[in-house]
Amino acid sequence: MSIEDSLQILQYEKQLNLDLVGDIPGADKPYTVEIIDSVLRESRMGFGGGNVHYAPDSAFKIYIIEGDGGGPYSNSMYHAFLHFKNGKRLDLEDNIDPITGIYKTGPFTYLAIHHFWSRSASSHSEEYYTVTQFSIDKDSMQYISMQYTDKWPFYSPGIYDKDFTIYTYHNYANPGTTYMRYNPKTKRLSYRFMVGRGQAELNHNDQLSLFKNDNQVLQVTGACVVKNGLLQFAGEKFKILDWKERNE
Repeated sequence: MSIEDSLQILQYEKQLNLDLVGDIPGADKPYTVEIIDSVLRESRMGFGGGNVHYAPDSAFKIYIIEGDGGGPYSNSMYHAFLHFKNGKRLDLEDNIDPITGIYKTGPFTYLAIHHFWSRSASSHSEEYYTVTQFSIDKDSMQYISMQYTDKWPFYSPGIYDKDFTIYTYHNYANPGTTYMRYNPKTKRLSYRFMVGRGQAELNHNDQLSLFKNDNQVLQVTGACVVKNGLLQFAGEKFKILDWKERNE
């Protein structure tokens, strides 16, 4: 990481932490670093650290600033900023999570893959992968929803969702069994995740019949392809695994 990018991340950290602090009764502005740190420690929240990711054609770069969201499980929070080559900046807020790769899919279209963990209970966490598709025109950005024909994925996005997300509860599989990857040569996005019987029972009765007992998990393997620069859902395959096979 360049010195310029490191300094930019530090600047965004200070800006975001100041936003978290808000108005402090009885404190004079501008707030000192000590006052800000004290408030953040008390709330167990705050931003610190981050990364920058460059587009493959260097048309833009995205800073991901990382933070601790507080609460009983101290889930991570993220804030993103996009810098264009001409110097213009966009605040992407929390719409972009930690990025594993940015890929160019057309003259003006790109996709980014994100990966993160979230904890919803003391012994319960989920592993997430998300793909976000967008277009860049000079100094503007437009999100693009994935295209569907007559097929829909297991985790179907809502009508207003711009992203496509998969996830696995940690007790169904170890890290590594869930993935999302893009191959620029074949223009193919592949992914895999695990589903327990309870999840299938809630929303997916078609796959529920595949389960024979509660000691099985459903392995979902899917793919999307890029056509004319846009990501299109291609289909999914389902396979029941015994509990002992789930991490192989």
